[in-house]
Amino acid sequence: MNKKEKATSLFTSGLNCSQSVLSTFGPGLGLPGDICKKIGRPFGAGMGYAQKTCGAVTGAYMVLGLAHGEYDPGDEESKEKLFKMMKIFNKKFTARHRSLSCRDLLGCDITTQQGLEKARKENIFYTKCPAYVESAAEILEEIM
Repeated sequence: MNKKEKATSLFTSGLNCSQSVLSTFGPGLGLPGDICKKIGRPFGAGMGYAQKTCGAVTGAYMVLGLAHGEYDPGDEESKEKLFKMMKIFNKKFTARHRSLSCRDLLGCDITTQQGLEKARKENIFYTKCPAYVESAAEILEEIM
């Protein structure tokens, strides 16, 4: 099973979008799977149903930080390398899905009870979100 298949499988098995991406890559970067699930949990649904940045995207950012984050605050070279990779990720993800925003991607306002009920009734989380999780994992594999 490749990374995009693993991330999608984790999502369809019950993890949220951020957990799925982080749990796919984190263990290979030294972060235990149970810790990946804990860290990624609040970022699902665009940061706890706030519908800000897509959870698959924030999961990818955490993976990039694990792989390329700097320890030394004065290490500008490492910081620039990381931010360059994030820009590449953003460009590729946006080219595929037109946005990084959970609200735009879902096409539904889940910050309201009515919108959340609509999303659940129309099964939006399971018809749209797997593609975002898959793309995040695939793009990470391309750029790392």
